[in-house]
Order: sequence, then C-alpha cells, then structure tokens
Amino acid sequence: FVLDEENGLIKSSESNGTKVSVIYRPTDIRVYQEIGNKVVGNETLDSLRRNYSNYYYFVLSLSQDNKEALHNGRSVSNYTELLEIMSFEMDRVVTLTTASKDTIPVGDFMINRTFGFSSSTDLLFAFSKKNEKNSPDWIQFNLNEFGLGTGNQRFRFLTKELEEAPKLKF
Repeated sequence: FVLDEENGLIKSSESNGTKVSVIYRPTDIRVYQEIGNKVVGNETLDSLRRNYSNYYYFVLSLSQDNKEALHNGRSVSNYTELLEIMSFEMDRVVTLTTASKDTIPVGDFMINRTFGFSSSTDLLFAFSKKNEKNSPDWIQFNLNEFGLGTGNQRFRFLTKELEEAPKLKF
C-alpha cells in the first residue's frame, strides 16, 4: 500500500541519473518496527501509537543505477563529504513546509548504513506535529541540493492521504 504511488504516500523524481524517493512511514509501521512479532496488550499498543503519532516520519531514498547513491563510484573525498552531510548535517538540507506556509524543521534523522549492499541510500526523518494548530491540507518535503547534483527537490503530500493510511492488525 505504502509503495503504490496511487495511494499518495510515496513521491519520486529523477535528476542527473539520481532517483530520489520520499516515502511516508505511517504510525503503525513505526509501532511494528518497535514491537516486531511480540504479542503486546492494547494498553502498550495504544501508548506506542500515541507516541509515534506526534511525528511525521519519512524515508528519503537515493539511488543511482539501482545502487546506493552514497557508494556509487565516488572518490574518497567526495564519499567522505557526502557521508558527513548524510550523517550529521541533513537538518540543514531538509525541511517540511505546510499549506499555511509554516516550516517544520527536522526533529531527528538517521542514515541507514548498509555499506554499499543495498539498492539505495536511505535516511529516516522525523518531524514534530506539536506546533500544528490545525492539520494543513498538504505538507511538502523539501530537499535542497547537497552534492548529488539533483538540484532542489520538492515533494508534496496531501495530509488526508497520510492520515488515511490503513492501520495494521496486531
């Protein structure tokens, strides 16, 4: 469901040979990642859902020739520079904006280190919903150029589609 573009939870573009995808991670996927296949009570499940529902989670996926963009034939200096940015500085490269022209800064982010054994370089981003007074009509994931030659990228998501993501049965 999440990876079907018709459902509005994934947006993609391609620029200069780099495929850029932004994938919304619904609350229940985050809950499942925490509990796995363990059996938990409704109280624990509700508590986890409340905790994770305070944030928008997105995965930024970057690939070149179906390989990790970070590891794809880079010189040592270019690799080191990109790794530094992806590990510690993406909060200056990525923001979320809303239909009401509010900017939501990155709350936290993390690169998934797979050391060149994946088809994409993936980063998880969390953005707080706490400052929202009303749910905006849309939110936009903004990725500014940071060394891959993709230019600035904008990915707009309708909040109604994000909110209507199906719940998992635990």
